[in-house]
Amino acid sequence: MKQLKLDISIPKERYKIISSTVTDLGTNKVCPSVMIVNRSLLNFRQKEAFAWGCQITICLTELLENGLLTKESEAKVNNLQCLIDGKIKESVESPNALFVVKEIQNGICKLHYQVRDAKSTKRILKKLNNQNLFDLEWDYEICYDEEWADTEWVWDYFKLPWHTVVKYRPEFYNEHGHYTKDEWTSICDVDKVYDGHKFTLKEYIEVENNYVNFITDIMEYSEMEFVSVRRFNLYDSISNQIAKDKRFREINEPLKDMDRSLRKGARIHRSKIGGYIRACLRELAEISFENKGKGFELDFGYDYYMHIRSSLPVEQLSQIARQNDLFLDPR
Repeated sequence: MKQLKLDISIPKERYKIISSTVTDLGTNKVCPSVMIVNRSLLNFRQKEAFAWGCQITICLTELLENGLLTKESEAKVNNLQCLIDGKIKESVESPNALFVVKEIQNGICKLHYQVRDAKSTKRILKKLNNQNLFDLEWDYEICYDEEWADTEWVWDYFKLPWHTVVKYRPEFYNEHGHYTKDEWTSICDVDKVYDGHKFTLKEYIEVENNYVNFITDIMEYSEMEFVSVRRFNLYDSISNQIAKDKRFREINEPLKDMDRSLRKGARIHRSKIGGYIRACLRELAEISFENKGKGFELDFGYDYYMHIRSSLPVEQLSQIARQNDLFLDPR
């Protein structure tokens, strides 16, 4: 069946070679590992158009010398890949398949594609497999994978490093990274005594505001109008949690309808992000946010720890943190 022409811009393939080592769990030997990644798909957004994951596995065990392919064997594998690649893509202008990554390790070569038409791809691969091409043993598997979850790990090699943002002063961390000062870690600690001082709700709100302002500053400097909900988890609806918690009901009241708009992929404007951050810090919800185009991610840990990825320079991130009485990577 002829494919309909895609109204999608398909980026030209650009490759990055990533070399590393892996430990064979069976023999406990360290083996070389090589990946060739189509890095032009890093920020590809129309994933749902190529909703089927296709993995082609080629057995290399008999072709290796010292854990690596010989030149002759490498040529065989490359020739098979080129043939498969051309057949399942079908068209340059409106391809049926996108090449994602080729990985070689532990005597196995895996080719990962995302395809549009699973039936057509299966038919092509079955025909090729029956021809015993290039004297290679190989097989294939096609599964529905609209979110490209099977190859999500690949993009971790390209992501920016995580940074930790906290209210805790660096000088109170010991050499093991443990915070040694007796200090509040949750909104539940309001009215408790620390170092002879009663921790007040007003003081809590001041610190919470610093966290909110830090993120809105990051978004402003990064020219981000929106972030998207990457994942979320609710123990109970936010409105129910607020109704049950009489102690903080008044300050939580503005957040009571927030869970109605919570869904994966929901876009949150910069002017609205503060409420979602407060819900996370007050332990009403677990939400992580992202803006893939800007390389931004935001997540929350225990004890008032906040974690971010950002394309802004570390020096600028640290400065923005200090301006909001916070600390970047204090340990």
